[in-house]
Amino acid sequence: TLTLAVGTHTVQVKAIFSNPNGAVCNDTTTSAPVSIVVDPLPAASIQVGSTTYTSGDTLTVSGSGSVAETFNATSSTSGNTYSWELYNPGSTSPDATGTGSSFNHTFSSTGVYTLILISQNGACEERDTLFIDVTLTTALAGGAGSFKVMPNPSSGSFRVEAPAAGQYELYVMDVAGHVVYR
Repeated sequence: TLTLAVGTHTVQVKAIFSNPNGAVCNDTTTSAPVSIVVDPLPAASIQVGSTTYTSGDTLTVSGSGSVAETFNATSSTSGNTYSWELYNPGSTSPDATGTGSSFNHTFSSTGVYTLILISQNGACEERDTLFIDVTLTTALAGGAGSFKVMPNPSSGSFRVEAPAAGQYELYVMDVAGHVVYR
C-alpha cells in the first residue's frame, strides 16, 4: 500500500516472501518501473456573488417576471475544467448546459431548479449540487396592474398583494379560465 502525494511517481516492485518452512526468500528480480500520476482533487464549489455554497445547499432568488443569476466555480486547486448542468423542476435530463468557470441563466418560471457543477482535474472528478428556489411575481392584467400574485401560476398556495388597503374581489381561475373560487 502506497500513500502518494500529488505529482508523478516512479514505482518498482521487488518480491519478498516467506516459504512454508519459514525461510525468507528475496527475489533478485525487480519489476520494470511503473509511472503513477496522482492528480489533485478538484476541490471546487459553486459561488454566487460573494457567497460560496456547500454541495446540497439551497439558494433562494426572487424577481418580477424573470431573474438572471451568474454562478461561478471557485477552487484553490489550479488546472480544473468545469461543466454545468441545469435541470428544470421535474426534468430528468439537463435543460441547459455550459462549460467554463462561470454559468449564466435567466429563470422565467417559479420552481426549484437543480444546478450541478462538474469539476475535473486529470482523472479526478467531483460534482457539486445547488438547488435554486425561484419565486417570480406577475402583475395582474387590466386596471389592477399594481396587484401581485406569487407564484403565478400556482398548483397550491399563493399570495396576493394589493396596491393599498381596501376592499377587493378576488377570483381564482383554473388554466381553462373557469372560476374555482371567488
